[in-house]
Amino acid sequence: MSNRAIALVMILACYAHAEFLTFDSQEAWEANWSLKPQLNIFTPEGHLGLLKFRKDINAALDAHLFVHPTNERGDVAGGIWSALSNPNDAPQIIDGDAATFWQPAGSDPLDKWIVQIDLGRAVLAKEIRIHFPDEEGAKPFRQFSVFASTGAHVAALEDVYRFAPVYRTTKPNLDTYVSFGFKPAVEDTTRAVEQLSGAGGSTDFTAPEFTGDANTATTGGRNKVVATGQADSRVAANARWQMIQFIRFLVDEHQLDGALAEIEVIAVGDNISLGVEEKGGTYVNGSRATDPFYWLDGDLNTYGVIEVHQQFTESRGTALEGGLWWQVDLGATYWVDDAFVYWQKAGERLADFRLGTNNAGTGYTFFSSDGTKTLTGDIDFDTWIFEPEWTTKLARYKRHYRYLFNTRKVRHIFWLALHDLGWRAHPMELQMFSPGYPAEVVIQSNFLDLSALAGDGQPKVIKAIHYDADLPPNTQIELRSRSGNEMGEVYTFHNKIGEVVTEEKWKSSPKVLRGRVDTSVVVGEDWSEWSNVYKLSGEPFKSDSPRKFVQLELVMSTEDPAVAPTVRSVELEFVDALVNEAHGSILPRQAKPNEATRFTYMLWPSVTADNKGFDRLRLVVPDLVRADEVEVTVAGQVVAPTAMDIAADSLLIDLPQVVQGDSVQVAFTTRLVRNAAVVDADLGLSDAPGLWQDVEPAERRSNVVLLPELADSDRLIGDLQLSSRVLTPNGDGVNDAVELSFVVFKAQDAVPMVEVRDLVGRSVAQLTPVAEGPTRRFTWNGQDAGGATVPPGIYLWRIDVNADSGDAIELRVVEVAY
Repeated sequence: MSNRAIALVMILACYAHAEFLTFDSQEAWEANWSLKPQLNIFTPEGHLGLLKFRKDINAALDAHLFVHPTNERGDVAGGIWSALSNPNDAPQIIDGDAATFWQPAGSDPLDKWIVQIDLGRAVLAKEIRIHFPDEEGAKPFRQFSVFASTGAHVAALEDVYRFAPVYRTTKPNLDTYVSFGFKPAVEDTTRAVEQLSGAGGSTDFTAPEFTGDANTATTGGRNKVVATGQADSRVAANARWQMIQFIRFLVDEHQLDGALAEIEVIAVGDNISLGVEEKGGTYVNGSRATDPFYWLDGDLNTYGVIEVHQQFTESRGTALEGGLWWQVDLGATYWVDDAFVYWQKAGERLADFRLGTNNAGTGYTFFSSDGTKTLTGDIDFDTWIFEPEWTTKLARYKRHYRYLFNTRKVRHIFWLALHDLGWRAHPMELQMFSPGYPAEVVIQSNFLDLSALAGDGQPKVIKAIHYDADLPPNTQIELRSRSGNEMGEVYTFHNKIGEVVTEEKWKSSPKVLRGRVDTSVVVGEDWSEWSNVYKLSGEPFKSDSPRKFVQLELVMSTEDPAVAPTVRSVELEFVDALVNEAHGSILPRQAKPNEATRFTYMLWPSVTADNKGFDRLRLVVPDLVRADEVEVTVAGQVVAPTAMDIAADSLLIDLPQVVQGDSVQVAFTTRLVRNAAVVDADLGLSDAPGLWQDVEPAERRSNVVLLPELADSDRLIGDLQLSSRVLTPNGDGVNDAVELSFVVFKAQDAVPMVEVRDLVGRSVAQLTPVAEGPTRRFTWNGQDAGGATVPPGIYLWRIDVNADSGDAIELRVVEVAY
């Protein structure tokens, strides 16, 4: 396979061969698609899948996958931060293999028998598990201590961190396995934000709190004490945790045969907040809630700033008006059931906060959305987490908030303060945890140039899209396409420190203050909208073709976080174009609504020696029911079509000969009822059934017919006709039924309703329409809803187009006599 990852399969056809551009391997997907890091994965067979987020993970085992900045070392990956003795064997304590171990060198002094683990990011840990070997020359350490740090610097220029003890032996340890949890701090709180359904989350976990005594920890040898107590509720089971990035293990006794096999840091789960920008996410924030991206980076050395000092600032009104808000698009939709917010406390990191002078704000609300839009096109947010303003002295010092809730879909988050005064807060982390696969991931292909990829430079017509996927119950994929010829570039300017600035400001700045300029390729104005979803593999291509570029969009989704779809392959089936290019126009460009008008569609093809030409035309006219007086001209000569038909808004014409470079005109008479009606044309060849090549507009909007009278009117009903105003349902064959017909303007997708009422306003009958293009026909035979003939008298026909706006209701009178 070439580095462009093309698989071209030759299939014999009537007039030419078909080729396939296939994506069915990791190489092909990575070369031609913008995949989502940390979301898209590949099976051993090269099939495209989704990453499953985990609960109760060993955060030490995958520490090497996370990179973070430091003061002295630059950007470093997690792993062994330092080992003052025997550093070569230190990685074996986080390799997942209890049979390998680290032993300090016996010749080193005891104060060097220290090893430190860097988890690569701050994690919400709930248990630490320590494994020791038990073999000749390698025994469990009898005396040791464990310290932990959040990873927040306490020095401006050095990698100095504040560590606190989380475990130490108080008598010699003889066990090969020791585990311990954490005692809640005064700053910690865990609560459910709604009535929880089912078990949810990790309900079976309860860690013992650390008391400083090895006998009160869960061990794997003698003196084993099983954790007891609060496993009867999800909140109680998830109330013991601590934010950790560094673990330091110190040996407290010079023991020559002492060894350490493994340290596991059991964390709540994979933090889905990480890598938002890499996944295509975006941020926007108010003027007083800066840097929301620092909430989502797993680094306690960065933080947002929300500071509005009440004694120095006047209220601007609401918190929204005061700029105390931010919004983030996570770049994908996740199933989420657990969230954690960490606010900086007094003395943490380089803070000069004194006790009580900083806070976690004066209350706030998190809103979430799965991406659903309102009728106005805005994101539809629901209230998610409400944190009221503290009212007690104890609540005043809370800084670490863990929220439990029922599993929900989250794509967008909107954070809003309750008040715009009283804030002096540094939010350091927002972590979120998922019970499984993401709910929805959307990826797009690169802009694919089929003629360049095929290597012959010839335009290609895409016939169909094929795909193969494994879809467990409650999962699906959606595939769409779009195409176009023009591409453009958008430039983003930055200053020296990386902030986005205007082009004018960038150009006016001294060169030493200018930063990078990013260039993005965007689609031009001639591109089609995204097509409807391809519901079946092998469906005909739904976008314009040929075009220079085509792009695909793939949506992978699940309604059950326990399962996800897997895509084995996606492929484009294409053939050489019938003609090199084809352009067309419609005249006249304006018409009166629902009035018979003579139109002429003009077509100008261009060919090369390899083109086969065409002998079929398809004119697509909105709401086409009939076309009268059709006349076809080829190279200025009138020709008689061999066949002509109308089907699904299309006028199909078979020509008597194959046309290559000659111009073609089709004159016809019809009525239009849609403003800005687009008249499209396609070329076909009788020797290639099912192949249609799109005709491009000769100039912008040259295939559009305007109906100015409709644009300036609220009229939705036209050509309203009653077959008779008198109904005589006596079976004599004269006026036994009355037919009502009308044309619907503008609201073509509306479903009109016609109801027959008596003079008192009571409903007598609901009529069912028959549609003929834009015309709706209703027939009443004088019977009520129960099938009985109504009494003689005057009856009203109430006509309702059922549209949101415009003049949608008309009334007509019918007399029943017999």
